[in-house]
Amino acid sequence: MFVLNDNFKICRYSDDLIILNIINDSYSILENINIEAIRQINLSIFNNFNKLIDEGVLSNTDTQRCCSENVNFLEERWIKPTTRKTKTNLIKLLMTYIKIKKCERILIKKGFNGVMESLRRERRNIKYKQENLVFNESAMHHLNKAYPYSKNNSNCLTYSFCLASMLTRKNFNAKLIIGVRTKPFFSHAWVEINGVVINDDVEIRNKLSVIWEI
Repeated sequence: MFVLNDNFKICRYSDDLIILNIINDSYSILENINIEAIRQINLSIFNNFNKLIDEGVLSNTDTQRCCSENVNFLEERWIKPTTRKTKTNLIKLLMTYIKIKKCERILIKKGFNGVMESLRRERRNIKYKQENLVFNESAMHHLNKAYPYSKNNSNCLTYSFCLASMLTRKNFNAKLIIGVRTKPFFSHAWVEINGVVINDDVEIRNKLSVIWEI
């Protein structure tokens, strides 16, 4: 993963360079690039995306294509993570649903930039003290219960954004991770606490290239 500034994130998957434009909520792919070309790349390349796309050097991808459409890669549709049997609290369930709707509005109105701003704001003055995952299980349980009523009930980004936000508010060192691959293009989001995947395949980092950690 390469970090230029808050507007662009870059990572390499196989021989392809994947560029995430946070301002425009779009991915672009520079295919068949060797490592020396990556090292020598000039930042001016990002000043004229349209020209590169018109010339066929960069190809845009649809950010709405999520893991559920790439069944050949994961061999199954994305599903919500399983949790231990936990008692459902109706107040927590209602609050979780409200949280989901808030996260959806942020994504619709502000996209990736809104996600970044929201999580950074919640992390201010937070001291990470939690070492057990009791709340994590409770948070995912209530999120699983409320999520089917969401407009994006198969969207891993909305789910993971919401989960990361909920855990951060409870002083967990939670990070939203976005990974990508190419041929075919595929993007996926999940949450980690202190580097441990909590709502997805624990080997997901070995299957995708991480382009952004929020």
